[in-house]
Amino acid sequence: MPKMSKAMRAVRAMGIIAGIEKRFGRRNILALGGRQYTPGELAAVFQSQIDAVDQVDAAHAAVVNAVAREREIARTVRNLTRLLRFWIGAEFGSDAEAWADFGLTAPKKPGPKTVEAKLAGAERARATRKMRHTMGKRQRKKAERGGS
Repeated sequence: MPKMSKAMRAVRAMGIIAGIEKRFGRRNILALGGRQYTPGELAAVFQSQIDAVDQVDAAHAAVVNAVAREREIARTVRNLTRLLRFWIGAEFGSDAEAWADFGLTAPKKPGPKTVEAKLAGAERARATRKMRHTMGKRQRKKAERGGS
């Protein structure tokens, strides 16, 4: 038997309640699973499932709304933080203490690259292009013409 969705369980419970009200009006007590129920008690059990599904749906909607609001606020804070970093840099420069007062770290100034660092970077770039089979515009044309 496939798993039923919450909506289907709620619809089924509503149908059962309607059936109880229509068909069990003459009976006072119904024995099910070793326990006796009045039609009202039986309907209340199924109504509690409908109420639980409605409660879960409302909670889920509240969570979705809260997450959307949090993301919107985070976007605003991220943009303001970026602008504040520009202002701090313009106002205080690279004074690490001033940046720390705002809970931020001062941006590092890139130093000049050594010849060894430039060589290592170029080797890594060549290795990456070879691994990914990346070609430039002229290399592609040469490959299309058959390597000549």
